[in-house]
Amino acid sequence: MKKSSKIAIIILVIIVTFSLGTVGGYLLFKGKYNSSKNDTQVNDTNKNNNINNNNESKDNNTDNTPKEETLSLDDKTVTNLWGRKTNFHTTTKVTYSTLSDQRKLSADLNGLVRKSFSNLDYKEVCAMLKNSGSASLSSIYNDCISMQGKNASSGDLVGYYDLEEVKNNNIKFFNESSNLPKKYSYVNSASLKTDDTCGQVVLSNGTYLSYDSSCGYGGPDVLTKDTLVKAVKYGDELYIYDKFIIGVAEGSQDDYIKYNFYNDDDITNKVTTYSFKEADNYSIEVNEILKYMKSFKHTYKLNSDGNYYWVSSEPVSNID
Repeated sequence: MKKSSKIAIIILVIIVTFSLGTVGGYLLFKGKYNSSKNDTQVNDTNKNNNINNNNESKDNNTDNTPKEETLSLDDKTVTNLWGRKTNFHTTTKVTYSTLSDQRKLSADLNGLVRKSFSNLDYKEVCAMLKNSGSASLSSIYNDCISMQGKNASSGDLVGYYDLEEVKNNNIKFFNESSNLPKKYSYVNSASLKTDDTCGQVVLSNGTYLSYDSSCGYGGPDVLTKDTLVKAVKYGDELYIYDKFIIGVAEGSQDDYIKYNFYNDDDITNKVTTYSFKEADNYSIEVNEILKYMKSFKHTYKLNSDGNYYWVSSEPVSNID
């Protein structure tokens, strides 16, 4: 073989060997690249799944949606709130801003002791009526002087309730310390009508001035039925549901006493009448009366001290 032919063969072998090596290297590189790419995609997928799972777990752990809880009617908190004079049975929904001073003070004064101006002469005490800023109290100044500061029962015609005690009750019952109620009129226990001539309590000169002439209230008793039905806790609120009806005597005839029944304590929505025989005990436990009882919802809320205060009362169509 010629020398030039041998050289050509050697060069050809080198070229083929280089080509095969390049192709093989490329294929090997490509295989590794694809494998690495697939591993990366799998890792990314797993990572995303883990993130999603973590987010779902986080969402589940941070679900602070309050759950409704029906409470026992014997629950201590329920019985405490039920015993307050803040479960109002009005014809429309009431809140503190729409609630009358009469109703606010009816709750605030409950349980408080009326105090006496024992260190003052009766003329000085009567002068407080005249200088009270209240027209209704000023008008009875002369009567106070003529009666020498004593009422029909020989008790103090004029006394007072401590402002701080009333304020503390207003905070306890209504969570309100500044916008305090200003006047309460005594209520005839038979007719449930207010009567300023018999008595009233008026916020005056830093105290709750009280006038009490000790009127005698005659007549048949008011008949009331108020039944606790349900109590529900939802977050920081507690709902009390009850049914209510009240009867006021209208008059008597032929040994019977006629009562008008209302399903609100505004005494406006008369629902039925019923006559009781005078010789019998007047029992409201009569189906013809009880079927007219109306349902109400009373809302209480926790304050910053962890105590419940009244928020609203309202009539409801039914109680689930």
